[in-house]
Amino acid sequence: MGLGFAPDGAFSGTGLEPVSVTGGFVAYRHVWTPRLRSTLSYSYLNVDNQAGITPAGANDSSLSWAGNLFFSPVAGLDLGIEYRHAERELFSGASGDMDRLHFVAKQSF
Repeated sequence: MGLGFAPDGAFSGTGLEPVSVTGGFVAYRHVWTPRLRSTLSYSYLNVDNQAGITPAGANDSSLSWAGNLFFSPVAGLDLGIEYRHAERELFSGASGDMDRLHFVAKQSF
């Protein structure tokens, strides 16, 4: 889900029509050991675009899911890896997807 993914309204020629959006996000965090933890997450967003007033390039729907594993070898140091997949479809029917692999090192003070 993203900020500004869909407009709040669309002009129909006679007035401003609201654009309905449905979405959700869920995540689960599991602590395997005091030094090892994982999170799984999923999000979905669907825009109720109206034919005749919605541009073909407008976003229609998106989804993403991710899973990660973090290791904390010493206090204040986190090392992690995350895999993320996302899909997006436009009102025109065009669509695309992406896959990313992230490596993270974080030191807290």
